[in-house]
Amino acid sequence: MFVEKLKSYHQRIYISLIFILSLGLSISLISVHEQFYQTEKDLCAYVAIFFAMLIFGLAGGIDFRKWYIWVEMLICAAATVLYVLVKNIRPSTYGESYFKVVAMRIVIVAVFAFLVVNLINRKTPVRLGKCVRTPFFWITLIACAVIAFFEKDWFPAVCPLVVFLLMDISNDRWQEICDCFSLSYGLGFAVFFARSLILAPTRLDDSGRYLGLFLNNSKLGALCGVAMLCFGYLFFRLMRAPRKNVVLIVAAVIMLIYATVAFLMVRGRTGELGLALAGMAAVAFLHGSTKKYATLKRIGIAVVVSVLVFAVVVSVAKVLQKKVAAGDMEYSDMSYSLSHIVEAVAEDHTRGGFEANTLLNALDILSAERLSTWKQLGVQIIPFGHVSDVDTATHSTFLYWLVKYGLYPGIAVILWFIVYGVYMAVFAVRGNRGVAFPLLWCAFYVGVFVTSNEYWGAPGGFMLLVFAYPLVAGFPQRVKNEK
Repeated sequence: MFVEKLKSYHQRIYISLIFILSLGLSISLISVHEQFYQTEKDLCAYVAIFFAMLIFGLAGGIDFRKWYIWVEMLICAAATVLYVLVKNIRPSTYGESYFKVVAMRIVIVAVFAFLVVNLINRKTPVRLGKCVRTPFFWITLIACAVIAFFEKDWFPAVCPLVVFLLMDISNDRWQEICDCFSLSYGLGFAVFFARSLILAPTRLDDSGRYLGLFLNNSKLGALCGVAMLCFGYLFFRLMRAPRKNVVLIVAAVIMLIYATVAFLMVRGRTGELGLALAGMAAVAFLHGSTKKYATLKRIGIAVVVSVLVFAVVVSVAKVLQKKVAAGDMEYSDMSYSLSHIVEAVAEDHTRGGFEANTLLNALDILSAERLSTWKQLGVQIIPFGHVSDVDTATHSTFLYWLVKYGLYPGIAVILWFIVYGVYMAVFAVRGNRGVAFPLLWCAFYVGVFVTSNEYWGAPGGFMLLVFAYPLVAGFPQRVKNEK
């Protein structure tokens, strides 16, 4: 995109449209975490789905210069209006907020119908025949069937998947989508966070961490982490470009620093774990080396460095714990994350249902009693479905799948996530530049999914489905043939 020089006027128009749509998608995803009511959150999620469908429809090569395309659009628009009139879908009937949600769902269905009709003329069945030979296709299909069966609101999970299966996006266009989304999300976050600093500079949560205009510190930490991920990815792309643009590289570094400062202000531990895993994935799999065992060596280096960092942190924590025991320091004198680390190494301290001076107790303290919560909720897991009074406040997306869907359906969805990450890592090692950002996103959201609930309508779950497209549609195999 901005890394390579755009050669034609039509290409500039196309990239501009993709960027504008990506900006709308990014703003919608970020806005989810500023909305107090669930209806407003749902509306933002549906708007994001709408923009994503337009992006992939445009990238899929729909030629708006053809007259029949406009006829199809008029038919879909007329059918939408007629449906609204016949069903009497009005603000007075549904209420102002819920009316918008219903209307957006209808619009999404209309766009979906337009894409289906249009793509039938492009030998979609032939291409789908190739997709069904991809193992990940079936794994994803089973996972989405589970989600559609157990989730009342299955739109965010199923609609994007179906649209992706109908698309046929080239390697270069997929790369452009990743670039546009990274840039638009990063800029969107920068504006939203600056707005929050101006309008609510001193609003903190109960633990003293910055909250601003957002509703949840953990989710805000994830948003900050994703912004760092986006600017880090853009820096990676710019440094790998044949012709390096110093101005853009400096701009990417400045914005990366801005996102880092925001992250340090928020101090979200969920984002910290996600960034650590994304960093390890970048070191291990995005090296671009063709040497044998290069990936294994880098994985070993990442593990060794992680162990050394852990040892240093524990040593410092024990020193600080001695000061706390001696009365020379209080937990309130430390940062939010550091206080939990220092408390975790205390020999006689416990918070939840684990014995003091054990590894499980230390992990429970570090996770703010999440381990105790998981222990209690684990007994609610049944083979299929869930108990009548199920508690879905699991503080872990993986556990949520098991508790809400049942043991075997939950394992099916978790298997999809695991295979998704493994496939991304494999194709990144093989030099497929189109999976760099999806790999980092997947690694980041391993940390987020472990420690918090991330529903399919939320940014993380939704974008995971977006970035699953290269695997679902047999994208890596097609790229290999293109070279």
